[in-house]
Amino acid sequence: SSELVKTGGVFVLQGLPDQSFQELSKRILKLKEIGVDAPIQLDPLKFHAFNISKVPTFVVSEDDKFDKISGNVSLNFALEQMSNRGETLAAQTLYKHLKGKSWDLQRNYFLVCFLSLRRQSKQMVLLT
Repeated sequence: SSELVKTGGVFVLQGLPDQSFQELSKRILKLKEIGVDAPIQLDPLKFHAFNISKVPTFVVSEDDKFDKISGNVSLNFALEQMSNRGETLAAQTLYKHLKGKSWDLQRNYFLVCFLSLRRQSKQMVLLT
């Protein structure tokens, strides 16, 4: 979460856990209690726009290009892979920024981590 905050990214959820705003609120409070400070958005359209079929997935979007990587990986690893093999310059800039080598972040991109509050994961114990 702190890496996502440092790079200006957000968590995006596709839908409501158990179709309940009350349940969503409880789970977001649990996240905040364990130190998750990154913004959280509910946006099923972004899942469709980037053809997200599994979570977690990281996406860096810049103009009409985007890079994405799915799996139980860190943001650092995802940005490193995107910066080495991806199409966006933003992935390279974000990776350098995360490593403390660049502080010139322009906001013509966005970084998203797609998650589900419905699924359980060893990595995301906060989802239980």
